[in-house]
Amino acid sequence: MTAVIKRQRKKGAVYCVVYQHQGKQIWETFALRRDALLRKAEVDHKKGRGDFVRQPDITFGELAEKWISAKEGQVRPKVYATYEPHVEKLIAADAGRRKLGDYRVKDLGREMVERLAAEITKGVAPATASRRLTILRSIFQKGIEWDYLSRNPAEFVKRPRCEKANIDFLEPDEIRRLIAATDGRHRCLMMFACFTGCRQSEILGLRWQDVDLAGHRVFIRQVLQGNQFLPPKTENSRRTVDLPTALVDELGQHQVRQAIELGQNPHDLVFTSQRGTPLASRNVTQRVLEPALKRAELRKVSFHSLRHSYVSMLINQGENVKTIQALVGHASARMTWDIYGHLFEGETRRAVERLQTSFFEMDRAGLPQLREVSLNG
Repeated sequence: MTAVIKRQRKKGAVYCVVYQHQGKQIWETFALRRDALLRKAEVDHKKGRGDFVRQPDITFGELAEKWISAKEGQVRPKVYATYEPHVEKLIAADAGRRKLGDYRVKDLGREMVERLAAEITKGVAPATASRRLTILRSIFQKGIEWDYLSRNPAEFVKRPRCEKANIDFLEPDEIRRLIAATDGRHRCLMMFACFTGCRQSEILGLRWQDVDLAGHRVFIRQVLQGNQFLPPKTENSRRTVDLPTALVDELGQHQVRQAIELGQNPHDLVFTSQRGTPLASRNVTQRVLEPALKRAELRKVSFHSLRHSYVSMLINQGENVKTIQALVGHASARMTWDIYGHLFEGETRRAVERLQTSFFEMDRAGLPQLREVSLNG
């Protein structure tokens, strides 16, 4: 028996796809006729191939909970923590008569989800709205993989355009003032952040066994996120970072001081609390960076801005994109350019001027003339 569509007017127009499955008559309801037509075509197609699976009933709230439970073991704790508030907002979103979480996923058509998308992104920043819609789409996609849905009703919902965030960084003179204003115990940490461009998680997870003072380099092999030590997220993040001599000397002094002051350092960490335990990222920002900025009479910047400052100094001294990419551990040179390309504007201008100097010379009238080329060698 092929599927048929019947129209009912209980609580408004409802379109039902009716078919036989395992000797039982199955009714699946849809708010929109086109969604019912799509389901009918799918049922007939799969029945013809012999691989038909009946879609069980599940609410959006139940599917969202299953989705986030599955994500817990797939992503890093820091990323997982960002999912929870978005999923809660989606489940509680006002969808007319009910909350979105109370609707059966099979009843959520594309038109309804598009209206909901406008509601759940109202009054939030474009980046937050984009993130929320990405999660919504991912939840529905997982519903397809788990046979709860036949199509993704959020497939064509457009995410808002996100303007590129302004990058805040300190100038070289401000870097000097910041380091000078940092207390002695944390001076080495501040210098390390400013002159390596490492991420905060990489700095807090750095071990002495990964430091080669004689070779003036460190190896980024683990990061600290929350209270967990994890491998770097990508292969490019697992890298070797060369150190300036001044920082090597500072690390040597720090190592001696740490050996005297610490009773124990069970994780072999380069930067620890006074008890030898891992440093909390929030404490580093609030108790080390912000007081130093205040003493140096500098504006408030994030710890990540020290990484931006390092890159800006490399660009100003003429380093190329590939070198910078390798030092900071970006996945590609394109990623480096997308983030810092605007800082190369002055360097590209200087490159053109150097090209002119190589090929042209000024005549007596002050006009550029192509240099003469000797063909005799």
